[in-house]
Amino acid sequence: MKVLDLWKPSLREPMTLSTAAAGLARERSGLRIRIGDLDAPQRHTRLPWYLDFGGALPHQVIAGGAKSGRTTLLQTLVISGCLQHGPDRLAFLLADYGAGKLGEVKGSPNVASYARPGDEDAVSRILGEARRLIELRRAAMVHREVSAVDAYLTSKTVDPVAGDPYGYVVVGIDSIGGFLGEDGEVRRERAKLLRPILDSGASAGVHLVYTADSMASGIAGNYTHHSVDVPGGVQLPAADYTGAKMPSEVRLSLLSLLPADQPGRSYDPVTSLQARTLVPINRDIEPDRFENGMPVFPVTDHAAEIRELTGQLTEAFAGRAVAPVHPAAARIDFETVWSQFAPLVDPHRHPARTILPLGVRTDTLELAPIPNFSQNLLVYGEKQSGRTNALRSAMESVMRQFTPEQASVIVIDPLRNLLGERDRLYARGYVASARLGEPGPDGQRSRLTPAGYVTSEEDLRETAKLLSALMNKRRPGDETTAEQLRDRTYFTGKEVYVFIDNFFRLTEGVMGRSIFDEELGGESVTRLLASGDDLGVHFILSDDTGFADRVKSSPFLMALRDKQMAPILQLAGQPSSGTPIGQAFHLKPSRWRAGQGRLIVDAEDYTLVQTALLDTDAAVGGATPS
Repeated sequence: MKVLDLWKPSLREPMTLSTAAAGLARERSGLRIRIGDLDAPQRHTRLPWYLDFGGALPHQVIAGGAKSGRTTLLQTLVISGCLQHGPDRLAFLLADYGAGKLGEVKGSPNVASYARPGDEDAVSRILGEARRLIELRRAAMVHREVSAVDAYLTSKTVDPVAGDPYGYVVVGIDSIGGFLGEDGEVRRERAKLLRPILDSGASAGVHLVYTADSMASGIAGNYTHHSVDVPGGVQLPAADYTGAKMPSEVRLSLLSLLPADQPGRSYDPVTSLQARTLVPINRDIEPDRFENGMPVFPVTDHAAEIRELTGQLTEAFAGRAVAPVHPAAARIDFETVWSQFAPLVDPHRHPARTILPLGVRTDTLELAPIPNFSQNLLVYGEKQSGRTNALRSAMESVMRQFTPEQASVIVIDPLRNLLGERDRLYARGYVASARLGEPGPDGQRSRLTPAGYVTSEEDLRETAKLLSALMNKRRPGDETTAEQLRDRTYFTGKEVYVFIDNFFRLTEGVMGRSIFDEELGGESVTRLLASGDDLGVHFILSDDTGFADRVKSSPFLMALRDKQMAPILQLAGQPSSGTPIGQAFHLKPSRWRAGQGRLIVDAEDYTLVQTALLDTDAAVGGATPS
């Protein structure tokens, strides 16, 4: 006779991978991961407990109080996921906003990226990679006429998709509160970074799981796009279950159902069974002592054993680790960026469609150009932030896309930071020398036009007058056709790029007025810019941190921003220096590294970039213009 095994181990005893080894079978479809056991006393058995991302909850929250086992469960997901799916079917992107404990599993072969506490560059890269994968997969799935993720992954084994080396992807965040922060405006902006995963990720095999004090901790505002709140997940012991996503009759009973002294204890509302999660180590946990005949299991740190197990997994899956996701490098060489950009340049383009590369996006590592609706750019930041280098790179981009017969450069350099560029521009023919008139009675020749490199106030006034006359001459008139307006063919002549370093040295007064606001020869440069017409004269300037206030009052800067749609490159600065866009408090500068900053189109359209560093010695020879 088969005798029933009536007695099963109590959930008081911590569970490990060794305890659950028989239930860690390889999964061939979907995405479910063994996280522990369910206790079914009426059936005299314990059932394997899975976190199923393919069911009604494609995204999950792990909620509980301090020392309740939240981070440990996230570690279990990584280790169990590797055992059940392998690195070829499942990859993790991990962001740690806790005490760094999640880093114990960063060496697992299915961890593509780990962002340690405070590493916002790595976090930006993780979320950018998730968004990139979602967009890539949705397009590929439509093209391949497959709607199920498993079918898409199967199709990749026969016909790989460029840029997608992964199976299922789980973005794990330890402490959603640390990720969102405390400031209300910043909290809403941070929440919006996760919306692509929450809204479209599940259909592309990209899922989100995070830890929180409460299941309601992801709420970041009153609207859906300001929230990362998910319907449910795993509830671990806590002092308060007000935010638990469970029926009210269950929620009110959780204080008695979940012993606070047993980390990992939980309750599954789907089966109405009590549960306990696994500790990701490969041995049974013995009791420390017995009290009143009952075993006592004190809370123990298993960090060394977890790291050892991840090392064993690395050996077991040698050569099969997931493709790593690295953050943007602190230094990106201009030539590296140009090598990717040059093949995209159309040598037969209309000059108005010229694009200037700045560097790369820190979230996706894609090229970051000046947005193609403008060839103007406003750069600002504190000293040593890389603002002058940004101008140098833009100059080099101009020279590599135009011949001296197609474009000319004017450099306004009151602090003489660009003397090296002056010599290089003169040598390559892009900056004109002063044009002199015929000799007078005294044999002296008067200067008809200033030189293209400007440092003095007198030369600056003559340059502004020259620009005003040129732009006024190019304005469309009554004879201009609609087609000419559309194609910007209502004038002929060179493109003119005006580079201004340290614009604040040209301004005065609280309004930040400059020589460009003065009417010289009947019109001012500012008024001509304010017409909104593209007259083939482009301004790329740098400024100090006072720009945040100046851009809201300077007529010249306002004309560039409002009428010429000039984007802003915000480099490192004190957060207290203000924002360049009114009421956009989420756009305060930060103390980024040199060359890193935020490319801003408007309050809703911005991205972090790492600008390319130009080695002027290597660039002296230049490249043949396209």
